[in-house]
Amino acid sequence: CLDESDVVSVGDVAMPAQKCPLHPSHPLTNYCMQCEVTLCKLCSEKGDHGQHQASVMSLSEASAWRRARVESLLESTSSDETALCAAVEKLTAAIKSTHSDTERVSEEVITFYNRIRQAVDKREKAVLEKLDE
Repeated sequence: CLDESDVVSVGDVAMPAQKCPLHPSHPLTNYCMQCEVTLCKLCSEKGDHGQHQASVMSLSEASAWRRARVESLLESTSSDETALCAAVEKLTAAIKSTHSDTERVSEEVITFYNRIRQAVDKREKAVLEKLDE
């Protein structure tokens, strides 16, 4: 089975450690936040990431940081969703109101032109009657 050097604990989960591609005898135990890559102890201290010490942390710490970041983004998304739903409701109401107003104005236009037609028909009839006298 696996010995202790072959297992890495990430948060609450223990999983088989992956080996460093540059130092195959060393497990990946750290994470460089600046480069967003996993590292072994040698890479963290002496390799390309040696100057990134401020942004190198254990996998457990990186996991906790990422989890907190994801939770924060989910909370933000949830409040954004609430605001967007409210905006959609307002827009839906505005669209319904606009459709209602359009129907009302259309009916008023039809009524107005029907009155004009009736008045023209009435005037036409009166003129024709005068011509017949």
